[in-house]
Amino acid sequence: MAISFFGLAIFLFLTLDSDFTSSPISTASEGVQITYGSVIKLMHERTKFRLHSHDVPYGSGSGQQSVTGFLNVDDSNSYWIVRPVPDTNAQQGDTIKGGTIIRLQHMRTRKWLHCHLLNCFFIPKRYPADLFERAEINSVLDWHHANLRHSSGGSI
Repeated sequence: MAISFFGLAIFLFLTLDSDFTSSPISTASEGVQITYGSVIKLMHERTKFRLHSHDVPYGSGSGQQSVTGFLNVDDSNSYWIVRPVPDTNAQQGDTIKGGTIIRLQHMRTRKWLHCHLLNCFFIPKRYPADLFERAEINSVLDWHHANLRHSSGGSI
């Protein structure tokens, strides 16, 4: 099943860090830096749900590939490639600084992560419809902004 914006918002809200810096995402003392071309998994720290997708389209609506949050998933459908935005001079291997806008591409299907506004089918109607989005992937370059925090505490 697809994550509604509510679920995605919770996933992102709990990982938000509003402090944007120009330092690399992780320090050299940690031994790991995120670079363009890195293959990563996104996991919600408290629930341990991972952002997951596979080439199974929605049966109605857009028909695009669904994105879900799965607990303890350890397969190749949870891997995302960090890519630069178009029209930048960023190259594969360049270190990503805090506050940098990136794109996420699903590793297996090579489709881009993005969201759509729509009513959430499993949240009560008392919430405004514009509070909900559905995460999907397709080959179109749709842009959305989200703040992510590296597990070390640094901003992405």
